[in-house]
Amino acid sequence: MRTFDTVTDLRNAVGDPLIPNEVVLLKGYNNPRQSGGGNFIWQSSPLPPDDGGVIISNGSLSGVWKRINFGWVNVKFFGAFGLGNSAHDDTDAIQNAIDYVDGNSMAGGIVYIPKGTYYLSSLTLKTGVSIYGEYVGTILRPISDNGDSFIKLNLGPVQNVHIKNLLFVGREYNMNCFYLEAKGDPNSLADPKVGGIWESSFENIRILNFKKNCFTFIGGGLNQLNTGPYDYLRPNQFISMNNVTAVRHPGLANRALLLRGQNGQFIFKNCSLTSPEPSPEWNVELEGVLPKPATPGNSKINGTYPSIINFYSCTMQDAIGAIRMNAVLNVQLNGCWFENLNTGILVENESRGVSVSNCRFSNVSESKSAGGGSGYVMFTTTSGAVFRENVLVGDYKGITSTSGNGGTTPVGTVNILFFSQNNLRKDSAGSNIIF
Repeated sequence: MRTFDTVTDLRNAVGDPLIPNEVVLLKGYNNPRQSGGGNFIWQSSPLPPDDGGVIISNGSLSGVWKRINFGWVNVKFFGAFGLGNSAHDDTDAIQNAIDYVDGNSMAGGIVYIPKGTYYLSSLTLKTGVSIYGEYVGTILRPISDNGDSFIKLNLGPVQNVHIKNLLFVGREYNMNCFYLEAKGDPNSLADPKVGGIWESSFENIRILNFKKNCFTFIGGGLNQLNTGPYDYLRPNQFISMNNVTAVRHPGLANRALLLRGQNGQFIFKNCSLTSPEPSPEWNVELEGVLPKPATPGNSKINGTYPSIINFYSCTMQDAIGAIRMNAVLNVQLNGCWFENLNTGILVENESRGVSVSNCRFSNVSESKSAGGGSGYVMFTTTSGAVFRENVLVGDYKGITSTSGNGGTTPVGTVNILFFSQNNLRKDSAGSNIIF
């Protein structure tokens, strides 16, 4: 069997005419001591174009080299370095691996990023392409500050994407880590209006040092400029996050998680959505848009709401507030931990079906940051919520509910807060009160 040290050597060779379907060994992609090698077979027909990883060609009409005997698509196949050196831009290598899986209809295909530190400008997620790493051993860093976003969403519906075992380090750049905005594909033969990320998951992910949001999901009803109208065909839906740590950059008006517009059926388990030190604004914000009738010069805006959003055993701490819910439907927080906050939970603007149960609130009344927060464990206004079987300890003011919002409350708006079977303990008083 012939062997080649680098992909350049392989590209400059052709198959032995005396050995039909010759199989050769590539030792390494950029040099024989690095990974990215493997077995290739000389294929005389068909002749697909060189993609830099699976198909290697020098333009010969007699054949191409095709990689064989591989499962997951390793980014090293496409020349990724992962050496922790910002002089090496691995954007094209990793995106080419994603595009290969997408372009070859490898439904459920996995792009594997082995242990190492990779510098890249941005990546675009595509349908059916999952990305796996080696948890904190696989580090993705932006190569420069583009002021935009690190991980983006392809046009049209993007389905069955699973991101697993990766560490994202933002280098204190003014960027979003994940900015996933639902947009239609104008070239779609099915429906150019449909978009969003569907039936996808994030697991064992850690995000640090991005000055904008860690996760942003923009669904139909609102775009990044807070304008409309949008239709109901651009939801982000059926999303799960498990063991995800999203740490805001301290001291800035950013979010660990922002859901805006039509986002539904989200589950968060064992997630930490927090700040490393007291910070302004809310760690988590869920924002919908209420319907508005058409007015002169403005189109009708249909209401779209984050709905069926569930948090289980999650942590939110060190900020003006843990979570703000503005025009949401059916949000559940169960078994979560809230600590060192000015306000725990704010529910407002026609929100309905909010339930907070079996949670622990510790020191949720402190003036952690200037500029906001009510000092209450839970504050509701013109909304409906249930607060039961929770434990409150340390410094806190209490729970409050109001039916007005500065005179702008629509006629007929109701405000309901059901409070039951909570354990309240002021450390200074040393007493327990059961409701």
